[in-house]
Amino acid sequence: MLNFITKTLTKVLGNKSERDLKTIVPYVALINDEYAKLATISDDQLREKTPFLKTIIQKELQSIDDELAALHKQIEDDPEMDLSHKE
Repeated sequence: MLNFITKTLTKVLGNKSERDLKTIVPYVALINDEYAKLATISDDQLREKTPFLKTIIQKELQSIDDELAALHKQIEDDPEMDLSHKE
């Protein structure tokens, strides 16, 4: 009886690997599109794009870096802070 329920649920909901594939496939398509764009340019052109890409990444991570710096400063300013709170 339990086997029947399990099989029925699997048919309706899909198994774990099928659900994972549904999540991953759109990203694979995006990666393949970007690869196709990059495959057409030369190595020198790609090297020229590197600083631009680094700038974009740095902008995206800036808020996280600022938050970490604030947390580090907070820990430095309060030496009496509980160790578990520091972690």
